[in-house]
Amino acid sequence: MFGALPPAARTGRTWDNGSESALHLLVDESTGMPAYPPAV
Repeated sequence: MFGALPPAARTGRTWDNGSESALHLLVDESTGMPAYPPAV
């Protein structure tokens, strides 16, 4: 989904606090796009 975006547009993304975000670190690593706010 993010691969179609130009690199300048792939700077980050946001998550809510739902259970669908439980594996956000895997998504961070696979896309190279950090989630905001950053995981502590």
